[in-house]
Amino acid sequence: MLYSQEDINQTRSQLIRRIGWMVLMAIVPNAAALAVMYTVRMQWLSVLLGCLGGALAIFYWGLFCSPVAAYLRFAREVVSGRNHAFCGVLLRIAEDSVREGVPCKTLYFHDDAGDDEKLCYFDLNKLPREGLAEGARYAVCVHGQSIVSMQPE
Repeated sequence: MLYSQEDINQTRSQLIRRIGWMVLMAIVPNAAALAVMYTVRMQWLSVLLGCLGGALAIFYWGLFCSPVAAYLRFAREVVSGRNHAFCGVLLRIAEDSVREGVPCKTLYFHDDAGDDEKLCYFDLNKLPREGLAEGARYAVCVHGQSIVSMQPE
């Protein structure tokens, strides 16, 4: 299996750390805005600092937290969802793509049982260093079109 409960736990802790940094980065300008508002009484500066804190939070969420949240959602679905298996020959390895917020390698298999071509996605974070051999037979377990495990036969 490519995914386990340990992957989910590590991703969850990484997401919590990143959310903590985001909160810290958003609170510092807003706290400065409150201090300015109560001491110097410069409304435009406190509004500017408050907007800066909000913009930083939105920017940080979109750039650093959102991809980790998408991967966590994906890993939970793969570990706890219904999977099915098939055996087939790897026909070709296509371009990289993004599926459900997760960067993947697109693979095409010839399914022995159904005698058709299957499209599957292999998580780039789990891609083996030695690569995948086109023309080789694999036993593949998938969740939807996402590969959960893949063993050469």
